[in-house]
Amino acid sequence: MKQIVLIAVLCASSGGPDSPFALIYFFALGHAAAFQPRARFVWVSVAALVAFLAPLAYEPHVSTMFAAVACVGIVLALLASIVVHSALDTLRKQRRRMETLIAATARLDSSLDPAQTLRTIAHMAVPELAELCVIDLLDDVGSVRATVAAAIDPAVAAGVERLREAFPLDMRSGHPVAQVLAGNASRVINELTEDGMLERAAQSDEHERFMRDVGYTRAAVFPMIARGRMRGAISFLQLRGDARHDRNLLAVLEDMAGRAAMAFDNARLYAERAQVARTLQRSLMPSSLPVIPGLELASYFRPCEVNSEVGGDFYDVFGGPESCWLVVGDVCGKGAEAAALTGFLRHTTAAYAREGSGPGSVLAQVNRAMLEHDFNGRFATAILARIRSLGSHVELTVARAGHPPALVRRASDSQRRAAGERARRPRCAARSVPPTSDQRGQHPSKAR
Repeated sequence: MKQIVLIAVLCASSGGPDSPFALIYFFALGHAAAFQPRARFVWVSVAALVAFLAPLAYEPHVSTMFAAVACVGIVLALLASIVVHSALDTLRKQRRRMETLIAATARLDSSLDPAQTLRTIAHMAVPELAELCVIDLLDDVGSVRATVAAAIDPAVAAGVERLREAFPLDMRSGHPVAQVLAGNASRVINELTEDGMLERAAQSDEHERFMRDVGYTRAAVFPMIARGRMRGAISFLQLRGDARHDRNLLAVLEDMAGRAAMAFDNARLYAERAQVARTLQRSLMPSSLPVIPGLELASYFRPCEVNSEVGGDFYDVFGGPESCWLVVGDVCGKGAEAAALTGFLRHTTAAYAREGSGPGSVLAQVNRAMLEHDFNGRFATAILARIRSLGSHVELTVARAGHPPALVRRASDSQRRAAGERARRPRCAARSVPPTSDQRGQHPSKAR
């Protein structure tokens, strides 16, 4: 507005309609108006025009030359402003779309949970890229198994998910999503209200009424393909708006679909790997503790880190009323190789313990068996305890191999170490450290 006031002052002080500044500054202001956002473009252009024609309000006579120059200048300036404004508006839209795509890419790595990843993808597309975003996932037999939606109005998204669950998508219907999933090619529909498109896409009368009430207008549907496999389809819809899917927008949407497919597939693979690790970890632990008269047994295991690799921690309880064994150990490293060594140690310890030797002798035999196998230099630590019933008392014998000592907690809440100091270094497959000597103690028979 400062420039507009400057025009009026210069025109009034330098000849009114004959001022040489009028036409020059009108072009300058027209150019400046072109750089304004759409909301301010019109009123800035009108203000500039009023300032240019201000001399007509106080000059009784206007030359023919001024009138001719004014008409030509106004037309040229407005045309130039409109062209520049349209080009800049297109650039601004494309920049916002790219910023949305970049932000979505950054957020896609924020979670490795497949369900949360889908929610993130759908919400990142709204409202900059679409008013409604729907993601349909395929199951192993090629049917839609899950649908996630996001919209400017949360009630619309909830309605889409409810109808998908109530009326599953018929893969042989004329629904755009079914056609994309069947043909692996994207589809763009600029007028959903024409040629009976909504009737063919509807899965029920209720579904058709919902689409009409919400105002389905335009849709762009893209396949979600990751690592050569179809994972589902993602739909970007406009509701009651006049925005069209131009070439630049379609390029951004296609890029978004590809990134979304890869992010979901990564989360899915991580979840499957984590499930395998949990299953394998459970197989290395006793499914339940044995019931031994005179003893109360309890166990609790929680890994320090939540990841997709099985750890090397293990424990076991075995034996009978006369002699009960407890073993706790830790294998170096994580993954399949650590799991193999963990299973070997657990079952080998149980086998040697049933021969009737003491805990120290059992660990020495396990150590020799471990050295006879190739475990790629992996080592392990362990603590083995044997509990024997002696009438009104029980005898506890503990042997350690590089493991921290056990604690004995009495009914009076006092506790002490059940073994001496730990060994100088843990037992290793390549370099054996003998187990510490057996440590014995007698305790009342209701030991826990």
